[in-house]
Amino acid sequence: MRRRVGILFIVLLAAPSALATSIVAKVEKDRIILAADTRRSLNINGHSSVPQDDFCKIVRLENVGLAVTGAIDYEKANPQDIDDWNAFEDFRTSYHLHSNNLAAIAGDWGNRAKQHYTAFYLRNPSRVRELAGANTVLILGLFAGWDDKGRPTVIAERVNLYETSLPPIVATGVPAHENDLPYALNKFTDALIEGDPELVRATARKWAVRAQQFPESQRDWRWVAFLIQSTNAYDKEVGKDVDVLEIKASGSHWVRRGACGPKKITTKNKKRP
Repeated sequence: MRRRVGILFIVLLAAPSALATSIVAKVEKDRIILAADTRRSLNINGHSSVPQDDFCKIVRLENVGLAVTGAIDYEKANPQDIDDWNAFEDFRTSYHLHSNNLAAIAGDWGNRAKQHYTAFYLRNPSRVRELAGANTVLILGLFAGWDDKGRPTVIAERVNLYETSLPPIVATGVPAHENDLPYALNKFTDALIEGDPELVRATARKWAVRAQQFPESQRDWRWVAFLIQSTNAYDKEVGKDVDVLEIKASGSHWVRRGACGPKKITTKNKKRP
């Protein structure tokens, strides 16, 4: 298997529950498998809740998918406050402006998030500092689709708080392409893929047994879901319920629907994963 080299899919160091989400993408020759757990706990306004596995963290628009972790929305607290915003609604806006350019979609989305957080930082820097936590990440979106060369691509677009820089809110994006191993936006999930050798071997043994339950045509996406579900043993803020989206150049469809199924919470839940 090829190791993933030079990728922004940083092992999220973190402490804030915002980044406890597990997002995994497997980029193949002619498709991308994009998956995320469904657990939520807080919103950007700071209201806590008992963790629930009912939050859809993935949105699809034709042949582009987005999975998000972090503080993803804001609800105005008073007339003088910043405007309401939502990362999934921003994705829809960015997509319609740049529907044939994955890099432009991700960049436009990142700039919108940067503007939201810049306005928020000017009004309440301590709250933004709290949201960023030790790893400095405020929000991270994993975009999946096809680049301008016709390659299946994922782009990790993240917005960070760097108080020693000007401006303090910074948006960056890094693409990645086809690889035998999945990309994971969770340090524990990443460890199951190519971290501690003993842990990787133990996970592989468990999957070898589990895989026999499924037809061969399903095993790639079932493996991705299994990695997220297995993360729960090491990070209880990652749920076992998983949504899985398959994306091809011709379009996308759900192969497993948990919270992203009908009548579930999607973009207007006011909670952040």
